[in-house]
Amino acid sequence: MEQETIYFEEFVKVEGMKGYIKVTLTDKKITFEKLKGIFSKKLKVVDIISIDDIKQYKDKPGIKIKDNIVKVNTTKGDYLFTCDSVSIAKSFYKELIDVKTGTDAIGRGANKFKKVTGNVKQIVDAFKTGLTVIPLVGGVVLTIKQMIDKYK
Repeated sequence: MEQETIYFEEFVKVEGMKGYIKVTLTDKKITFEKLKGIFSKKLKVVDIISIDDIKQYKDKPGIKIKDNIVKVNTTKGDYLFTCDSVSIAKSFYKELIDVKTGTDAIGRGANKFKKVTGNVKQIVDAFKTGLTVIPLVGGVVLTIKQMIDKYK
């Protein structure tokens, strides 16, 4: 059996659940555990969310942060995690994003940079070849090369 890696583990408040809940984030799921029992307190699992259940919106995970509250949109519904401090919330948010996207902040930055440079290259190539078509007002369509030649 494959061992799961724990990325975040902390007691936080979860909307809809009483008291503090131990939230454990692994590479496959988020586990919610509550202390139960009168004399001997033991952790009991009260809910589990698969990482695959976190919604995606245009290649961005449905995870938001505001102050010390992290909101996660899942197929089961929305979860609001209220952390004791902003730094704990930021840590949870960062780890959630990393686990859901499969990359860390540096990797996501590199991917954005590649996308931007790819777009710039396409624009430069289009200007070089003059093959790009630009729609103008009134339904007239000209290539970039034709526009440049027209206004020389």
